[in-house]
Amino acid sequence: MKKIIRTLKSESAFTLIEMMIVLVIISILLLIVLPNVFDKNSVSMVIKELHVK
Repeated sequence: MKKIIRTLKSESAFTLIEMMIVLVIISILLLIVLPNVFDKNSVSMVIKELHVK
């Protein structure tokens, strides 16, 4: 009976530590990607203003 309980516990969903690691990885990726997205938009705005003149 104890073996069944142990196997059920080991097959449970994500632990809190695993979820925190996933959140840290996602936040690091967002920190890398978001500044690049905003820089491209600002560069495109400057190019549009140059073409208007």
